[in-house]
Amino acid sequence: MITLIKSTMKLLFRSKGFWFFLVVVPMLSTIIFKAQRVNVMNMDPVKEGVIELESADEKVAYHGGAGEYMIKVYDAAKTETSQYFLNKLATCGLVSVYRMDITSESDPDAYVKKAIESDGYNDRMGLALYIKPDFEVTVYRLSEDERNDIVFDEIRYQISRINRAGNSIETLKAVDEMLPEKEIVETVTGGERNMTPEQKDKETSMGYAFSIMTLAYVFCGIFVAHGAINEQKNGVYTRIRLTGTDTLKYFASKFASVFCVNTMVTAVLSGYSFFLKESDLGISRPQYTLVIFLMGLVFSTISMVLGIIMGDIMSANVAAFTVWCMSSLLGGLYFPVEYTSGAVKTLSYVIPHKWFVEGVEMILTGDNSVYFMLICITAAYLIVTISLGSLGLKVKRTGEWGTT
Repeated sequence: MITLIKSTMKLLFRSKGFWFFLVVVPMLSTIIFKAQRVNVMNMDPVKEGVIELESADEKVAYHGGAGEYMIKVYDAAKTETSQYFLNKLATCGLVSVYRMDITSESDPDAYVKKAIESDGYNDRMGLALYIKPDFEVTVYRLSEDERNDIVFDEIRYQISRINRAGNSIETLKAVDEMLPEKEIVETVTGGERNMTPEQKDKETSMGYAFSIMTLAYVFCGIFVAHGAINEQKNGVYTRIRLTGTDTLKYFASKFASVFCVNTMVTAVLSGYSFFLKESDLGISRPQYTLVIFLMGLVFSTISMVLGIIMGDIMSANVAAFTVWCMSSLLGGLYFPVEYTSGAVKTLSYVIPHKWFVEGVEMILTGDNSVYFMLICITAAYLIVTISLGSLGLKVKRTGEWGTT
């Protein structure tokens, strides 16, 4: 068996593609960590106050996603009064406010009319507000949201307060200072974890990096499958069988080779991590190494088994790439799956990436049960993959697998 493992590793070392996925692709994942990402989907616009838009073409839908009520404001006044009004809306706990500064427009009325027509079709918001230079506020209703009436009442209330104070912002601020300070309390349901914005950003960066490094693990597993396919096509497998080596020992050597390759990729990734601070990773290096090692073992095994079953190098490559794409997409690496449909949420539970992202969340929030969970998940995927792989080979008549 050791001879078979050595033979497989020698073939891998001769492949330029193997070295590319062993050295270059892990480097790309490290660069992803350097370019820290902000989790826009998890941002709390209410806490951020009034969010400024760079241009009228920037859609507020890009900033949403958590079901918040969004208001787009075309501000032709940009005065202290309009700023106070929008700040009060943004901090009332009901809405998220996005402002577009149009004070430089020569004909703001025509500009807003054209923009509102576009917003109704191309953007997603509850209301649009047009604040004229004299602080006359026009409200455009752009959805049938049940919260419209509540927001209307809040807008009317704030405008009436400003009018009663004679547009004196000093008077309004003095009244505000006498009011009890509002405390925002976050509630967390049983299936969620209370994470800070910084922790969510770390999780987002980790998700993008997971996607790139998984590509290295997947194709390193495929290269092992390539060797097995070539041995079958060239009659090497038949000659190995004639030496008295049974099928179980042969495929066990391939799994052992995958384990070795997985260890090499993990070692390279861990080495690259020293170019990063632990604050960039968000978790300690030993924790990071454990997570990527277990994740890599799952994906490299899946790709190897899938490639051997396919029995063709091109089909194996396509299958491996498909597995990588679907797992990255449905596993929550690019966007939080909790904001998707029920079918996607259910499907995500069979995706390996889902559980490793979950593991990162548990580490970030100090949940020590993460290690047991990750080991159990890895063992479960390996058992299912190897079992289904054995069944697949039997369906393809394993006894004839080595015929040329």
